Amino acid sequence: MKNIVNKIEALKEEVKIIETKKNHKFFLSEMKRIGIERLPYSYTSLKRFIDPETMDVHYNKHYKGYVEKLNLALDKKKFGDLDLEQVVKTISRFNQEVRNNAGGAYNHALFWKMLSPNPQKPKGLILKKIETQFGTIGGFKKKFDEVAKERFGSGWVWLVVTKNNSLKIMSTPNQDNPLMNDIKDGGYPILGLDLWEHAYYLKYRNKRDEYIKNFWDAVNWDFVEKLYKMKIGTRIDEEVVMSQLMNSSNAEILTEEETKSQSCSTTEEQMFKTLLFPPTDLLEKSDQYGKFKKEYIMGWMDVLQKAYPENWKNKDSLFKGHEAGLYSKENVRSLLMNLTSSYTAFCIIHKDVNEYLKKNNQNVITYGDNPNTNLLELRKFFSILHGLRSNIFKRGEQSNTLRQIGGVLKKTDCLGKRNEEATMKIINQNYGEGACKIVSGGGYTKDMLSGIDATITMDGQEHTSQIKPFKNIFEKDGYFVVQGSSSTQSYNKVSLLIFVNVKSKQVRIYKTPKIRIQQGSYYIPKENMVSTIFAKGELDLIDCNKYLSENIIWE
Repeated sequence: MKNIVNKIEALKEEVKIIETKKNHKFFLSEMKRIGIERLPYSYTSLKRFIDPETMDVHYNKHYKGYVEKLNLALDKKKFGDLDLEQVVKTISRFNQEVRNNAGGAYNHALFWKMLSPNPQKPKGLILKKIETQFGTIGGFKKKFDEVAKERFGSGWVWLVVTKNNSLKIMSTPNQDNPLMNDIKDGGYPILGLDLWEHAYYLKYRNKRDEYIKNFWDAVNWDFVEKLYKMKIGTRIDEEVVMSQLMNSSNAEILTEEETKSQSCSTTEEQMFKTLLFPPTDLLEKSDQYGKFKKEYIMGWMDVLQKAYPENWKNKDSLFKGHEAGLYSKENVRSLLMNLTSSYTAFCIIHKDVNEYLKKNNQNVITYGDNPNTNLLELRKFFSILHGLRSNIFKRGEQSNTLRQIGGVLKKTDCLGKRNEEATMKIINQNYGEGACKIVSGGGYTKDMLSGIDATITMDGQEHTSQIKPFKNIFEKDGYFVVQGSSSTQSYNKVSLLIFVNVKSKQVRIYKTPKIRIQQGSYYIPKENMVSTIFAKGELDLIDCNKYLSENIIWE
């Protein structure tokens, strides 16, 4: 009898293991792209505010439905793995289907944490801030309730922290979130209430005002306080690194002399170049290497938009064929947007951020060979940068950091213009006037997304091309090895890759298929060779010394 009981128990354990593996596999499947936040309490835990049936349907049907539809929508457009918060922050890049479901997924992931099974009262910094701005906690709740009741139809009511660190109560329609970059006068949400009928109708029916009133019995004020602290930057939390502002009361501020930017060595620049432009073998090894650059670009877009909101223009407000970014009043794109691709500027700012962390006794940011760890460090970098942006990126008296990276960006831009100008003149001398036309420029979609710098007409056929500098080209094992080219990356959306050396007045033209990148050099199959041409006489090119002396960051 004892043996039978033991066998039964053993079978039970085996079944448990099998079920656990199945559940684990299912959960991993769900988490492959945008993950599902686990409900931090049971369906019955909030019954003083909402009934268990509503919580069940709300979480399992509505919320999970948003996540599932969002992943399907992202898969359709082949966006790849994306961070949900970054999707929300750059929502103008996406279509309405992504907007609706990203908002639904993000809003609910926050909402679950904003509710608590245990009654709580506001305290700490958030209570002091509410009392400063609204007089009393009662006055704040009354105003919050009024804004909630004014929302006609579906939507949300929010308490947000603005860019000036003040509190504001606002409402958004449907599943919009105050973090979305096209929400006028938005902010960082620290408290929100779902006003969709599916959130309350089974319990309250048409008594929405009662639902709004009872919300205060379930608010997780500890979580609200945590979000507020993270936003205003009273500390750097190593587990969830958020913005830490330079004027934080608990952080030592670096003086102008102490924040003096340091230049980077050739070895250091090469490391940052590899991070942004990894060689072909690493890209083939893991898509995480390519994801680093995507997050780097999106991170800068977010920082610059918040640093200069008055200069940020979305795609729909610009001339056709231009991408969103910082623009002057005359619609000229700011050179600061080139931060998204400058590894030298990345190195400089990285050093300045680490100096700030050292001064405040925090762990510095380091990059290595593990792509997953590098992504985490990059996210920490941008979290800190968000807090420092008001000190680094400002008009008038520029910070040391902005002056140094401004010089780097102007120099790089000028050299790029000079290379394009030289290429056009040499090609037109050899193939006829008008054979080469430069089509690149600040904010042009074709240049930014496809890498098209110029069009070249040869033998009656027009070709798209990318123009890059080179220092040396030699043959090795059936390849032309091109050295000394900036930002080595693949250009599979253009038909020709053109290399120019201004000093020797030489242009090399190659086809783009099967080009590989190794150790910062291009390896181009010999059969890709199109032609080698030289200038006929002197070339009158842009004077970079004069160009660098001008203040063109905002021109």
